[in-house]
Amino acid sequence: MDRTINKAMLLGTQDVYEKVFDLIDHCGKEIGTKSVMCPKLSESEWHKIRTIDFATLLMNCIMAARNDLELFPKRYRIEGFRELKEDFSIGTISPEQAKLRLQEIKKEFKIEEQKRK
Repeated sequence: MDRTINKAMLLGTQDVYEKVFDLIDHCGKEIGTKSVMCPKLSESEWHKIRTIDFATLLMNCIMAARNDLELFPKRYRIEGFRELKEDFSIGTISPEQAKLRLQEIKKEFKIEEQKRK
């Protein structure tokens, strides 16, 4: 994993490096350390760590690298929308709160777009 982060640092932008670092950090701290814990984690906890969290971090890396190449139209992370959809579907967020969160996500995208210019 050290070689991967070194390659990202040498060849990618700061955004790509940060996303790769987050992924490697997750693999080491979350997956690696929790795989040897006693008692073992439940199947649902493992699913969240190995599948959901890992997939989100991996997608962030892919989108950052893709955007860094500037060969295709930019794509953004969708985790903010997923979280919002999940909160709304289980009823932990009101429609008014959902609207406010959606506005925050749009602002974040605009700020990221301005940084890239």
